[in-house]
Amino acid sequence: MKKRIAIYGTGSYSERLLKWIQYRNIDVDICFFIQSKVDELSFFDRPIYSCSKIKDDFDYLIIAVSDKYKLQVLDNLEAIDIYEKIKEKIVSIDEFKILAGWNEDVLVDVPIQWVSDGLEKVGSDYGGYWIDRNVLGEKPIVLSFGIGEEISFDLEMINKFDAQIYAFDPTPKAIHFMEQYKANENISFFPYGIAKEEGEASFYLPKNKEYVSGALDTREELEVIPITVQMKTYSSIVSELVAGSTIDVIKMDIEGSEFDIIPEILNSKDNSVKQIVVEFHERFYPDGISKKNKVLKLLNEKSYLLAYNDEKEFTMSFVKRK
Repeated sequence: MKKRIAIYGTGSYSERLLKWIQYRNIDVDICFFIQSKVDELSFFDRPIYSCSKIKDDFDYLIIAVSDKYKLQVLDNLEAIDIYEKIKEKIVSIDEFKILAGWNEDVLVDVPIQWVSDGLEKVGSDYGGYWIDRNVLGEKPIVLSFGIGEEISFDLEMINKFDAQIYAFDPTPKAIHFMEQYKANENISFFPYGIAKEEGEASFYLPKNKEYVSGALDTREELEVIPITVQMKTYSSIVSELVAGSTIDVIKMDIEGSEFDIIPEILNSKDNSVKQIVVEFHERFYPDGISKKNKVLKLLNEKSYLLAYNDEKEFTMSFVKRK
């Protein structure tokens, strides 16, 4: 018999949960959604109720909101008449995944493993990353994948450490944006992206023309019809540009391709990368947590230790153990 579930929340967390349920073919009956303030009658063709309107006719009530709102949600539920009857049925998204038998889709808890007095955030609040300055060479080499229209990290690496930046982005807006930095001797920009395969590739731009970032695979917020861009593999980029050199930092903001590219880097025959800083995009995929877990496991196996985890900006910084 199908389990009957109710979901508290009608935002992005609920949408990702529904996509995961569909992707993993979880056989459940979604009864209704709950919102503190009901502005709409339905969500994904299911009714939306306020807390005071719900009845004890479900097997699980899944809290699908960010950590910021979880305490408020629990307070709202504790205030209703049937709370004592339903409190044992209230679960988090991760708890529900475990109950459904998909432990691999629960994000592994990676502790901070690299402790250093050299850790600092380089770049703006939005576009910055944490690095360990104590690990940098005299004139550090940085491979910066995914530029968009925000290079505060790259510019501050130059200003503070005289870094040599090799920047890559096939997005038309990024190519136009980087025209202004042609005269900067510390920046070499290349109008192609990084991928597992060399050559031309289909690339999907955002539907919202105010946005910049595109991706190799389409999704709801991206155009259906792609443009064609040039891509190169990690091994080609290294052999053409920095062969035989130590790479001090690899920075990645590549809209989900990191799940393919990080293993390519880590398994390359001449991996001389000291630090990897990356924005993860597991939120774009129904099995994104599983993808991220595999990459985190491989980073650990290859002696890359977590130095900083900025959950708000989805970024993580890793330093290779000597």
